[in-house]
Amino acid sequence: MRFCYKIQKYTEPLVGAWLVKIVFLGINYWPEETGIAPYTVGKCEYLAARGHEVFIVTAPPYYPYWRIQPPYKAGICYRESRNGVTILRVPLYVPGDPTTVKRILHETSFGIMAALGMLGAGRPDLLFVISPPLILAMLAKSLSRLWGVPYVLHVTDLQPDTAKELGMLGSRRFVEVLERIALACYREAALVSSVSKGMKDRIARKGISEERLGVFSDWLDPELRRSVSRERGLQVRKQEGWGGRFVVMHVGNMGVKQGLDVVLTAAQQDEQIDPSLWVLVGDGAARRALERKAQTLGLTNVRFYPVLPRRRFYEFLSAADVCLICQRREVLDFVFPSKTRVLMGAGKPIVASVNDESEVARVLRESGGGWVVEPERGETLVSKVRELRQNAAMVEEAGKNGALYAYAHWEKEKMLEAFCDTIERLGKRRKTGKRASKKGGQS
Repeated sequence: MRFCYKIQKYTEPLVGAWLVKIVFLGINYWPEETGIAPYTVGKCEYLAARGHEVFIVTAPPYYPYWRIQPPYKAGICYRESRNGVTILRVPLYVPGDPTTVKRILHETSFGIMAALGMLGAGRPDLLFVISPPLILAMLAKSLSRLWGVPYVLHVTDLQPDTAKELGMLGSRRFVEVLERIALACYREAALVSSVSKGMKDRIARKGISEERLGVFSDWLDPELRRSVSRERGLQVRKQEGWGGRFVVMHVGNMGVKQGLDVVLTAAQQDEQIDPSLWVLVGDGAARRALERKAQTLGLTNVRFYPVLPRRRFYEFLSAADVCLICQRREVLDFVFPSKTRVLMGAGKPIVASVNDESEVARVLRESGGGWVVEPERGETLVSKVRELRQNAAMVEEAGKNGALYAYAHWEKEKMLEAFCDTIERLGKRRKTGKRASKKGGQS
């Protein structure tokens, strides 16, 4: 016992010098399985497993269904622990029909309640904020000044840039205000990270120095490679009545940025000659309008499916011949859809209806994992699909190329280790400075 006490006495100051308290601030977390949530969970739990004290202030699970999921209830705060991470959930407004105005109210309500939740988490050594919502970056900036602690701003979508280039808000002056707010938050952050090189370069062009920029890429789920197989695909085809048709699949969010009308236009043109089956899996603000349009057009070669549990989603991927990534023409490098990694990791060739200068286009050219066609033009999309339907070797080769690239660039352990090294360095710098300050005050 005495020996153990001496070991603890002499090692405790060394451990305390680098083990830090980190508070995450983000609107999405476990048990959500889509979007940003799994990657936030991975970061939090990896840091906790390395011995750090990790908190996250977040919302009850609601995405992508846009309703709070049981057993959580609206209007209630929750405190729970999972895999070493303390989770503080605060209430927020969740609109059933997330229009632009309602989403602003939704994000604002979370920002206000998160400010109260941060008091429950207490003062950390480092703040890590995930934006959007942009209001969280504003909150981190204020708390950083109040507490005298650094913050990392992790940008998964350049929200003001998106609003400006897609004309989502209408008011030009309001967008300019958002741009100024975002820039102020970038300038005061200890580090501004993003999920792709293209997004990082775009932030750099706003005047943020290279040494204060980083890329924390999302990663591939280790289960993906094991879960996607030809046998599972055949089972799904049989269960869903797809038979031996050429399956073109779009998965994920159905929102403004995606411009998914192009899929219905392509399906309508394809319906006339030996049609492929066009499958759309997911949810989003535009889904209901798309379903109504497909019904009005009388499309018999289009199927809609809801958000699927992860295992079932992988089974559906197994049944796809090619997968789609669609973005409006204006979308360049202010967003990089995480499904790009998933589709490539699953060995699925991609037909991307995107701007040729976008980050998605760059990755597909670099990897050889798919093809880029002119965005928002159904005729170019259906033309490529028909070509691929007649060329199985080309499809197979692109799938293999994509998988090789994905596992070389987005392997989970490598991504998380690089992330943690950076966070520990920032936290250690803060803690070392704090200890030096205390010594200076005592002398």
